[in-house]
Amino acid sequence: MSFNVNFGGVNYDGALSYNGQRVLQAMKENVDNVDLICLQETHVGWEIAVSNSTTLSTQYPNQVWDHSKTNVYLASGTGVMAKANLNLDVEMLSSNVEGSYFDAMHIIVTRKNSKLEDSFNYQVLNLHLRPPLSFEGGNLQHISAFLYQTVSEISTKQVNLEYSNLTMPPSSKK
Repeated sequence: MSFNVNFGGVNYDGALSYNGQRVLQAMKENVDNVDLICLQETHVGWEIAVSNSTTLSTQYPNQVWDHSKTNVYLASGTGVMAKANLNLDVEMLSSNVEGSYFDAMHIIVTRKNSKLEDSFNYQVLNLHLRPPLSFEGGNLQHISAFLYQTVSEISTKQVNLEYSNLTMPPSSKK
């Protein structure tokens, strides 16, 4: 499951707005069906809000958060939360695409299990694609075309570049 939590849904102290409450409620309602939750546009307040939720902190004890660039771009935080039976190996990948503002979170997920035949691992790319940063003309009838034109080229480059990094686990990269 993935959420763009929109950094404005929670205060820096973890206090929830109505929208923040709705996001956390959606996560709670799906704990029986979801093993991994990826979040985009987080900041330290989201980390506090999740840790203050007994349901989420108990059901998803394995968490990795990155807010290292939120002082540069407020919406640049990311997080991943996993059930107790999953190990997370995470590496932040700097975006080298012109016009992109968000780093990608490369995640290797491995099941904690002593039986080799029952183990598995897979790679996840938690990536917040660049949103449009301006809207010329203000004509809402053409907003879909505007979004496609402004996001498509940068997003395609970013996805292709980050996807190329998924060929090996983060810990084995040099």
